[in-house]
Amino acid sequence: MDGCRALSVGRTAASSVPYEISEPNPNHGKALAVTLPCAVPAGTQFYLAFDYATNPDNEAFNWLTPEQTAGKELPYMYSMCQMNYCRDFAPMMDTPSQKVTYDATIVAPNQFVVLMSANATSTLPHNDTHTITSFNNTIKIPSYLIAIVVGDLETRNLDDRVSIISEPSIVDAAAEEFSQLPEILAIVEDYLTPYIWGTYSIVFMPPSFAWGGMEHPLMTLASPTLITGDKSKVSTAIHEVTHSWFGNDVSCLNWDNFWLNEGMNTFMERKTLALLLGEERAKIEYFTVNISMYNEMLDYGLDHSYSSLFPNIQEDDPENTISLVPYDKGSQFLYYIETLIGEDLMQQMLRQYLVNFSQQAITHRDFEAFYESFLYSNFDNTTAAELIVQTDWDTWVLEPGLAPVPLNFSTDAISQATQLAEEYLTLKGEDSPVEYAIYHVFIAWQQLAFVQTLANSEDTTVDILSRIDSDLNITSSTDPDVKTDWYILGIQRGYRIVMEPCHKWMGEQGRNAHVKPTFLALVESDMCDIGRLWHDEYRSFYTIYISNVVSRILEDCPPLNESGTVNDLVVGAPDGDQITPPADSGTFIDVGADSTTHNRTYAPAANPTMTSSSAISQFGIFSVALGTAVAVFMAVLQNY
Repeated sequence: MDGCRALSVGRTAASSVPYEISEPNPNHGKALAVTLPCAVPAGTQFYLAFDYATNPDNEAFNWLTPEQTAGKELPYMYSMCQMNYCRDFAPMMDTPSQKVTYDATIVAPNQFVVLMSANATSTLPHNDTHTITSFNNTIKIPSYLIAIVVGDLETRNLDDRVSIISEPSIVDAAAEEFSQLPEILAIVEDYLTPYIWGTYSIVFMPPSFAWGGMEHPLMTLASPTLITGDKSKVSTAIHEVTHSWFGNDVSCLNWDNFWLNEGMNTFMERKTLALLLGEERAKIEYFTVNISMYNEMLDYGLDHSYSSLFPNIQEDDPENTISLVPYDKGSQFLYYIETLIGEDLMQQMLRQYLVNFSQQAITHRDFEAFYESFLYSNFDNTTAAELIVQTDWDTWVLEPGLAPVPLNFSTDAISQATQLAEEYLTLKGEDSPVEYAIYHVFIAWQQLAFVQTLANSEDTTVDILSRIDSDLNITSSTDPDVKTDWYILGIQRGYRIVMEPCHKWMGEQGRNAHVKPTFLALVESDMCDIGRLWHDEYRSFYTIYISNVVSRILEDCPPLNESGTVNDLVVGAPDGDQITPPADSGTFIDVGADSTTHNRTYAPAANPTMTSSSAISQFGIFSVALGTAVAVFMAVLQNY
C-alpha cells in the first residue's frame, strides 16, 4: 500500500502511473482513467498529483483584454465553472454530487487583486514585482463553485462582514446601489439559519460578464447591468445572497435536480423581497417572470421534459436545460406548499431542511421524503395524508408545462401596467390613452409587465409601437430588462427604429439574458445577416461562452452568399448597400507542459466558435487541493 500513498499523473518521474483519456460523451467532456499500481482498500486516503496544462479554448477561464473591462487600463481574468466547466479548470470529479474543500496559492503581479471563493489566509511578497496569495475553503462545496477573479479591483465595506468589490470606475455606484445588502443578509439569517460562510462580497464584473449573478461562496459575481441607479435589481442581489443556504450549503445531487438549488432559492429570494419591500413587490416579480418562463417553455415545447422540474437530460449537455423553469416553476411549487401548510410551518420546514441536509447533495426524492415526514410530525395522520395528496408531488416535479394548480399573482400595480398596454392596443396607434404618463411613475417591474403585455398580443403593430415610443420613449429606456424586451418586440414586429439602439446595446454588455434572446429574435425574424454582422463586430468583446452561444444560434441560418456579403438592410447604411463582415483574427496563449508559452494565430472560420486573448502576466503555480486529490495547475501567461 505504501506505493499508493502519493502518486503523480502525467510526469516522467518513476512515481508516475499509467492513465488514459477518453471521450464517452462529447457533451460531458473527456474522462481521465488512472490505473493504480496496487490495491487500495475502500476509505483509504491517498494523493494524486496531476501535471497538466489548461487548454486555451476552455470555457472555464475568461481572459479579458483592457478594452473588455470598465477601466480599460489593465487586463482581467476570472473563472466560471457552472454547470460542468470545472473539468476545464483542473482534473476533478466535476459533478455537484461531489462536495469538496480546497486550498489555492496564486502568484500575480502587484497591481492586481486576487480573489477566490475561499478565505484569503495570507498575502506575501513573492519578489519585487509579484505577490503570492493563499486561500483556504474548509466548507465543502460542489466543484462548480470553485472560482477565481484577478483584476484591478477596489473594495467598499458596507459593514463588518459585507462588502462591494469592483473596478474603481464603478465601485462607488455599486456600493450605493446595493447599500441594503447588510439588512438583506440579516433578514435571511433571521428567517432561516445562521450564515455559515463568515464574510459576504459581491464582485461587480466587467461589462462582458455573461450572467446576472453567480453565487460563489464569499464572492458572488454580478453583472454591472444591475447598477441602474434606482435599486430596482435588488432582487438579483437577494437571490445570490440566499444561495448561501440553497445551493451552496444544501446542493442538488445532479443537474436533473437543479430546481432544488434554484427553485427553493427563488422562493426564498421572493420571501426576502416581501419582508424587505412588501408582498406586492414579490408578487410583481412572480407575475412577470412567469410570463417569461412560459415563453421559454414554448421554445422547448409544453410537453417536453425540459419544461418540467426534472428534465430528462441523459446524454445531453446540461447547459441546454438552463431556463427559467427550475427557477420559477420551482419557486411556485414552494409557494403552493406554503398555501397548504401556512407561513409559520413553511419557515419551520425550511429551517429543518437546512439543518437536516447541511453540506449534502440531494435529490427531489430526498426532499419529498423529508417533507412527508415533516407533515406527519406536525399534523395528525389523516391530515398529513390529505396534504400529501394535495401536494401532488410527482405532477409538480415530473410533468412538463405550467404549474398544475393556478396561482394568482395579480396586484393593483400589475393591473395598472397591463391595462395601460391594453388601452394602447385598443386605440391601434391612432391615439394615446388619457393617462399614458402614469407609465413614468411605474417601477421597472411594472414597465416590464407593460412591454410583456404588448409582446403577448398578436394585435401589436408598428403603428402602436410608434405611438408608444412617441409618448413614452421606451427605446431610450435605461433599464436593461425593459429595453431588451422592447428591442426584441421591435425586431419581431418590424419596428426598425429599435435596430440601431439594440445594435449598440449588444456591444455594451455581454449578459446571456440579454444577448441570447436578442440573437434568437434576429434569426427567427429572418435577420441572420444582421446577426452575423453584430456577432463579428462584438466577438472580441464577448466571453468565449457567449460567443459560442451566439454561434450556435447562427448555425440555424442559411449560409452566406457566394460573395461573402450580407444583403439585409442594416440601420445606418443606405438602403440596398452591401456590407462585408469584417475579417477577424487574433492570438491566444498555448501553455506548454514545460511552463512556456507560445503565441499562435487563428484565422476566421465560417462559423467561428471561440476567440481567446492574451491577458494577465505571469501567474506562476496555482495548487488546488480537492478533497483527497491534489491538482496542480500550471499557468504561465504572456507578460503584460
